[in-house]
This record gives sequence, structure tokens and C-alpha cells, in this order.
Amino acid sequence: MIKIKIDILKDAVKYSLKTIFYYKKLGGVITDINNIEDFFQLPFTLPEEVKGFNNFHDRLAVPNSQVVSILSSSVKGIWAQTHNDLYLMKDKFSLNKYGELGLPKGYSLSFIPIGWTGATLMLNLLSRYGVSLIQIPPPLIPKLSTAFTSILDIQGVTSLPYMLVDYAKWLKSKGIQPKSLKLKYLNLVGEAYSNYVAEYLKTEFNAKILDSYGSADCSCIGLGDEKGLSVTNESFVEIIDDELIITTLEREAMPLIRYRTEDIVRVMANGKPQLTIKVRGKKYEQMLSSKGKIFPVDIEDVIFPIVGEPTHFQIQIIKDRIFIKIETSERFQNEIEDMLKLKLGLSVTVNTIEKIDTMPGKYKRLLKEN
Repeated sequence: MIKIKIDILKDAVKYSLKTIFYYKKLGGVITDINNIEDFFQLPFTLPEEVKGFNNFHDRLAVPNSQVVSILSSSVKGIWAQTHNDLYLMKDKFSLNKYGELGLPKGYSLSFIPIGWTGATLMLNLLSRYGVSLIQIPPPLIPKLSTAFTSILDIQGVTSLPYMLVDYAKWLKSKGIQPKSLKLKYLNLVGEAYSNYVAEYLKTEFNAKILDSYGSADCSCIGLGDEKGLSVTNESFVEIIDDELIITTLEREAMPLIRYRTEDIVRVMANGKPQLTIKVRGKKYEQMLSSKGKIFPVDIEDVIFPIVGEPTHFQIQIIKDRIFIKIETSERFQNEIEDMLKLKLGLSVTVNTIEKIDTMPGKYKRLLKEN
């Protein structure tokens, strides 16, 4: 947990009372937050409380005239931003951070967003601070070619990781090596991914991995690479039962107090100056085994080395029984079952299939649970 002065948290709570939502939720004026224990007595904010469209105005802490951007998501609901929400994080999400990851300061980057991502705010910030931003609708992605990237001097791609995997495979099916695009950076956003997928993309594109954590509800919270995300001091972070809890400290339009993200994380480093985390998946994705909490990314790191490449799979849980449907040859079935039992303590039934129907967007691994 990030160490922070209680006065900053108290100010954040007081500011949230400008909204009708928090004024009702927290019972009016808050005067008794004198230490961190007092803050921890405040109720959590649940996703279902704030993602609805009906209470949009109740969650606003500023007049409508100060709203300059609205993000809408079927999952996250509708969220407003002020000018300061977009740009006040210059010190946290500037090109200096990319400099730490090996990119010279002031370097001109171009990103192509492939599909919807949770990093809209970060892209706005990068565009403002010296990054050339090119947006291409998903239906036009197959038109991307080596000539196109060369003419536009495209240096990097921002994408959901599994859409980028599919794109690499599509290129190879057309006789084009992903390395020939000469991309230098792959910014993976929007969903958790396994170590195997990160290594696969690095190898196929011969590019460096960048990673960012953010969404319409929480804005941008962390930036890093495949090894972990450094959480900035734009938010106060709690980790309870491995779930990331966020209190926004600088957000103007729609503040959040002790917001349960439902993202399960692993703490990679808890030292100065920043907390470093790795997102494992959503709370609803976790499965319990004799070896603890298991997520789809853990299953990937077992399955993909056996198959030899990332491939689509879906998990179905029926009456505590786990079934995995995977695009691969039948000859791998027994080995996958055996290795999942050995490494993860999961007893599963694996069914191989030629093709799994998928929709563009985030890769839904957990099909359903009965």
C-alpha cells in the first residue's frame, strides 16, 4: 500500500462530498478522518453502484460546463472528465516514464489502437505530450502492411494483447513476417495476459513490451512493462484479498472513494517510490485449487508451451467441474490435462476443437458458470 499523508485522503473524501452520490453514501460532512484507520472505516464503492447511466449527474462533482470528455462503456457505464482530468497527470504519465523503459525523451511515437481499450485517457495524454496518435478502426486492420507502417513511420501499437496475437497469425498466413513491420513498441492494454503471450509477441514482432493499467472508471493508474506496473500517486491504492481498491486523489469530474475494481493483482515490489503490481485477472475469473487461486493466465502458461503457440480456449465450470475447450490437435489432450493437474492442481476435462467462434474485443475465457 502506498504511504500517504492522511490530509490528502481527507481532502479527497471532502471533495467527493460535492457529488450527490457520495453526500448520500457517506452521510454528509466528514470531519472525523484523523488517521488511516478512520479512512478504512469508510464503506466501499461497488462497481454496480456507479456504472449505471441513471445516476450520471449524481456522480458529477463539477458543473456540466466543465465536462470536456465522456467515456461510455457497456461494462463500465458512462464517465465524465474535465480538462484537468485529461492533463493534470503530466508528471505521472509523461514521456519521461517511457524514457525509463528505454525510449529517448521527446521521441516521436505513433500508436495504432487495435479495437477498444481501457487506455483512452493515456492515449490522450501521450498525444498532448509529443506523441503522434493514429487511430485505425478494427475492420481496416488487415489493410495494415509494411508499406503503410513505413510511410507513416509507425513505431508502436496499442492493442488488446490477444487481438495482437491474432493479428500476428493473420500476417503470417499472408506470408508477411510481423517483424517486417519494424515496430519498436507494443503497448498491451485492457486485459491480463500470460508470460507466454508476452514472450510470443516480443519474439514475433521483435519489439519491446509496454503495459498500462487504466479504465473509464479509474483513469490511468499504472504504467510499466510485462514484468509489472508501477502505480502512480494519482490514486491511493489498497489491496484487500488480492483485489485492487482505488481512491482517486486528483480526479475532478467523478471522484471515487474505496472503489472495488474487481481486478486481482499480485504485488511484485512494495518499495519506494512506487508500488509495483501484476494484474492476474478479474475476480469472477478466479478458480480455487489445491495450489491456491488460479486464473486463465495461469492456465495459458501451462497450455501454450505444450501447443507451441497462443491459441483460443474457453473455460466452462459446471457444478464444480472444469471443462476446457481449446483450438488444437487432439494429440495434446492428455498432456494438457496431466500438466494442469501437476502444475496447477486442477482436474479438468479437455476437449480439442478446430475453431472457436470469437468476437472482436476482449477475449472472454470463462464462458459461463452454473
